[in-house]
Amino acid sequence: MRKLIWVWPALAACVAVPGIAVAGDSTPRPSYLVAGVGYAGILRGPTNWVGNMEYRWREEYAGLRPKFVFGFTHDARYYNLSIVKGWHVGNDWRLALSTGPGYFQRDRGAPDLGSKLEFLSSIELSRELVAGQRIGIAFQHISNAHLGRINPGSEILQLSYALPVF
Repeated sequence: MRKLIWVWPALAACVAVPGIAVAGDSTPRPSYLVAGVGYAGILRGPTNWVGNMEYRWREEYAGLRPKFVFGFTHDARYYNLSIVKGWHVGNDWRLALSTGPGYFQRDRGAPDLGSKLEFLSSIELSRELVAGQRIGIAFQHISNAHLGRINPGSEILQLSYALPVF
């Protein structure tokens, strides 16, 4: 997806500009277990439901936090390790960008994404509920970055629920 090539410079700019965070954003955050559900193929189809489970580490390295994603549909699985950069954008709101490589395993019914190596990039807006729990909405793009024989990519719109684990 050449149109989404702007995602990489945007992520680089976010990593390079840590001063965007609101003052007082140094409060330690817990690790999170996250469950998500949504639809893939929302821009070009065919659409297909998708679910995922994530573990987001509390440890930060240069302002970045790692996360592991296990995504699935009825005919495909995806394993991903990403880096996350987040900012408070109001009292209870948080904006997060993430990207990273992963392994895509498909069955016969799943769309051919052109490679087993696929990159997942996302932007998520979430709101804190009670006791550190969060609910959010994310727009994601999965693509092989033109490293495969074809690169149709897919866009995903997903709702998520994050439970803090300490």
